[in-house]
Amino acid sequence: MNVANYALIDDIQNTAGEHHADMVTATINNYVSQYGFSSYQTQAFQFPNSWNTEATQINSDVASITSPVVNNSWADLAASHSPNAWLTDGPDIYRALEDAFLSGKTMVFAAGNQGASSPNTASFEGSTSFVISVSAMDPDPNGHEQLASYSSANPAMTNYVTLGTVANYPQNPTAIGTSFAAPRITALISMLDAEYGGQLTQSDIHTILDQGSVGENLSQENQPNMPTYVYHVIDDTTFGNILHMQYTPGECTVRMEVSGLYNLLLDRVADTGGLNFYTNLAATQGLGVVGAQLKASPEYQTVSGHTINEVSLMEDVQAMYHVFLGRESDDVGLAWWVDHIAHDNAPTNQQISITGQHIDISQYEQAFVAAAGQHLPSWF
Repeated sequence: MNVANYALIDDIQNTAGEHHADMVTATINNYVSQYGFSSYQTQAFQFPNSWNTEATQINSDVASITSPVVNNSWADLAASHSPNAWLTDGPDIYRALEDAFLSGKTMVFAAGNQGASSPNTASFEGSTSFVISVSAMDPDPNGHEQLASYSSANPAMTNYVTLGTVANYPQNPTAIGTSFAAPRITALISMLDAEYGGQLTQSDIHTILDQGSVGENLSQENQPNMPTYVYHVIDDTTFGNILHMQYTPGECTVRMEVSGLYNLLLDRVADTGGLNFYTNLAATQGLGVVGAQLKASPEYQTVSGHTINEVSLMEDVQAMYHVFLGRESDDVGLAWWVDHIAHDNAPTNQQISITGQHIDISQYEQAFVAAAGQHLPSWF
């Protein structure tokens, strides 16, 4: 198992980066006997001049990542840095995260520790659609879970919430923050990645985490001005539940294909009930029946033009690979189809760019199928 941890310039003992990496490996070690993982590796990327790092170095940093799952516990460090540096927003950091997403890497980000300020939203890095954002919770005196007073969150994204773990620093035993919550989720995703043979897309990961976690409106006494929305709570109990959601290889394939149909036809992640129902239907009657039923659903009729933006285009192309080819997209194929649909053959008024204009993907499904040829599943 290969897990990367961005430690920034922390390469000495008892600093935050070392503790983040330790938390990933310690969490994995707690479950190693159950799943038989034989090895793992953490990578610490050190940028001695991070706040002056420009676009060329950013792209080099992303290209150097060899791990499929990367922990990033450095949100909220950006206030005074260059717009093109790693530690703030801007086109270069956006493109770097997009490149990591397109290459199949799962980037996990701490949401940030600005929850007590306004606005109470996640950092730029934790708010893009290319990453998985992690907020922090604390138990209140009565044992109820609540959003931590310091934790940022984002109402526009799926918010995964776990304990803002205390780190045992010498002479400073109470270090907490979303940067200590993120490594727990990174470890969980790493174990899932190993469990499923490295075949999970980020959409698949969202599906599994959503199914196994508890979606609830957390108690927000600490932050009365925080908008009310559902948080997916991953505590010690749900952590174990997610890891015990094991299926046979055949069941995994069908569930991924059904999940892909949801993304492709309904433009959303499958809900637990629907995924279970249609997986059972696919097992008995085939995916063609599932596709027909989803297309006949009222929800399908209300998806506006079945249009997608550039971010979801990547996931929809990956979904087509899952549904029509039964496999993960390769980097070359994914990049070619995204570019082909987004720019080459779409009418001028339908071309999309990073600004989020929309196009209709449905016209390209048959082209994809034709190119797939003999590799199509028998049901299609």
